[in-house]
Amino acid sequence: MKIFHFFKKYGILRNNVYNKKFERGILMILSCQNICKTFVEKPVLQNISFHLNENDRLAIIGYNGAGKSTLLKILIGEISYDEGEISLKKDASIGYLAQHQDHTFHHTIFDELLSVKKEVIELNEQMRTYEQEMKHLTGDALEQKMNQYTNATHRFEQLNGFAYKSEITGILKGLGFSEEDFTKEINTLSGGQRTRVALGKLLLKNPDILLLDEPTNHLDVDSIRWLENYLSHYKGAVIIVSHDRYFLDKIVNKVMEIDQGHSMLFDGNYTTFIEKRDQIKAIRLKEYKHQQQEIKHQQEVIKKLKQFNREKSIKRAESREKALNKIDVLEKPTEYNADMRLSIEPEIISGNDVLTLKDVSKSFGNKSLFHGLSADIFREERVALIGPNGTGKTTLLKIICKKISNNGGTISLGAGVSIGYYDQAQDNLDDSKTIFDEISDAYPDLNNTKIRNTLAAFLRALGDSKSPLYFLIISAVLNVFGDLFFVVVLKAGCNGCAVSTVLSEALCCLFCVIYIQKKVPILRLGKKWLVFDASLLKRTIAYGWASAMQQATVQLGKIGIQAIVNTMGVSVAAAFAVVNRIDDFAYTPEQNIAHAMTALMAQNKGAGKKDRMREGFRCGFILEVIYGSLVLIICYVFARPLMMLFVKDEEVIGHGVTYLHLISVMYLLPALTNGIQGFFRGIGDLKITLISSFINMALRVLAAAPLVFIWKMGIEALPYSYLAGWIGMLVAETPLLLKTYKTWGKKGETPC
Repeated sequence: MKIFHFFKKYGILRNNVYNKKFERGILMILSCQNICKTFVEKPVLQNISFHLNENDRLAIIGYNGAGKSTLLKILIGEISYDEGEISLKKDASIGYLAQHQDHTFHHTIFDELLSVKKEVIELNEQMRTYEQEMKHLTGDALEQKMNQYTNATHRFEQLNGFAYKSEITGILKGLGFSEEDFTKEINTLSGGQRTRVALGKLLLKNPDILLLDEPTNHLDVDSIRWLENYLSHYKGAVIIVSHDRYFLDKIVNKVMEIDQGHSMLFDGNYTTFIEKRDQIKAIRLKEYKHQQQEIKHQQEVIKKLKQFNREKSIKRAESREKALNKIDVLEKPTEYNADMRLSIEPEIISGNDVLTLKDVSKSFGNKSLFHGLSADIFREERVALIGPNGTGKTTLLKIICKKISNNGGTISLGAGVSIGYYDQAQDNLDDSKTIFDEISDAYPDLNNTKIRNTLAAFLRALGDSKSPLYFLIISAVLNVFGDLFFVVVLKAGCNGCAVSTVLSEALCCLFCVIYIQKKVPILRLGKKWLVFDASLLKRTIAYGWASAMQQATVQLGKIGIQAIVNTMGVSVAAAFAVVNRIDDFAYTPEQNIAHAMTALMAQNKGAGKKDRMREGFRCGFILEVIYGSLVLIICYVFARPLMMLFVKDEEVIGHGVTYLHLISVMYLLPALTNGIQGFFRGIGDLKITLISSFINMALRVLAAAPLVFIWKMGIEALPYSYLAGWIGMLVAETPLLLKTYKTWGKKGETPC
């Protein structure tokens, strides 16, 4: 017995954990061995094994869709299983409470529960009949009738016949019904009330095994407490499917988790299960990672052996392959993410006043549900509506949504307020439709692409912010080394720089396409994408015009500056052409860091991860400053060697050195402006980037013209004109950045 209790306290229950020789006197009532079920080639349950003793309270838990309800339906025979064995104690009865109820009866609540006691009622009538008949019988006939009466009375007592009405009353009151509710028809009840009626019927049947699928979904707090107490003293076994951890903690003594079709059985309540589960999953994850590393190592060894292309090495490779194929590959344990966030952003931000209720009342016939209800609800508030079942919570929501009318009072919505209603019974869903069809029919104005993108975003945000950064880094590095190769080695000059830029960008694009095809199936290109969608094109243009105009503005500004430079002589123009290439070396990584910030912030904005957006902006900004400082030092210290990489003319080199000594000190400013523009692009505000870019290029040209034509400055005029442009950008952007960032820091706010 000491050994048994040790395992009861610390052990994990699997399959046939309890041995009868350790638990004499406790009978097993249900046994399931290796139950398997597959739907359309998808295994839902694989080798599910457990057993249930007479007084066990078993919780079945797992993600939605894991197969919990399927297992319950298999146990009651509603669904067949493919493999395995189910053994039930002789004459044992099973009662099942489904998650969703469908009552269409015109019975009253009391009559509905009374139907469970049909045998008791019939026995009572039979006993009254026997009593009347015995008045007129004598001799053997009387003795025979008395025996029949005795047997009926005995059975009547077994079924608690003398107190069955009190039993019904007690259960109904325990489930939150008042005596006034007993005469209500089922069809007039709310979803929660109907569930309670079904639960009451089930408890009255008093089966040997209770199967409860989400029994607390529609119960108020008091009813849950009553059910906890009832089940704690229930004489039979109970199997519960529930996500209510507090309810499970108080009821169950066993927990079975279904994960990826497989089951693990634990001894203890829910809290104990969590502790043990996490320990086991950590060990399994470590084992999985170790095995994966070993498999990868063996695959690399096999690849190298085959590359030798010798008979001996090939045989060794084949031997290792055979050993590798015999490995029982471990499944990766499910990693639980408790940081799930659902971002719901309205298209139009409402005013501060959202909803006003004043003296709202509602009655059904002569019964007043509520009256004099008043409240003011403001933007960003989170309001909980609580109360016992049947007090009018759902009714009030339907009144607010104008699905039903109120009898008195007023309801006012604030400016720009739209209402979204989530029905607890999902009565507005068509079970015969697919998810896509349901959304498509409800929102006919949405195109297929928008619907699929929305569903994909709801199911999972990709959250891959590193890969775009890697591709951009690769592109920048390739561009740098490509310029060096084409200019220094091949002496291709400006043409070489252009070729290098095109090749680096093309390779970056190719990497992105390959990555998407391999790692992001939902974005994988195919024939279904080759569809012209006018509405989508319109929206793309509406979003992209600002970016296009920004690029056009930058190029027009460069043309203006070049026009001014062309008036300054051949040597200055030649020097300017060279320093432009060096500027490209300086600016391109800064721009790519900003692009990486944009990608990271945009992805996390879509995923609703505001903290990661903030961190992405902070880290990107730091990188910009670090890189700007590094370029400053390099271009100032090595100005002359950098010029000599491109030209040998001393006059041109002199002009270039003058330019670089001035511009290098200012390289921190474009680092800052690029970082800020990356922020605004990331939150989707491209108008600010357009305006600031226009200010930058306009001030450059406006400053360069008088510096050159009036004050007769040489190439040194250009860095000063650039300084004017960058300062103008910062003056325009910085207040907006601070304002947006401050708003962003408020609870519930996300920049848009």
